Amino acid sequence: MEAAWGSNFDALNESQKAWMLFQLGHQLYMDAEGTLGDEFKSISYRVRSELDNWNKLGLIQALVEQIKGS
Repeated sequence: MEAAWGSNFDALNESQKAWMLFQLGHQLYMDAEGTLGDEFKSISYRVRSELDNWNKLGLIQALVEQIKGS
């Protein structure tokens, strides 16, 4: 991967990096224990309508840190 995309994935454009986040997040979700509650059905709309991209990245970062700490 490093040879193709750079040591820090710096050779990827923004769209490619977002796609990688999506794919990795989906894989983590598929391997995660637990189930989604009904309250998560509306979260996609709320995140899309209430958060700009900068805040979405901050939320992703916070969630990653929580997962790493558990």
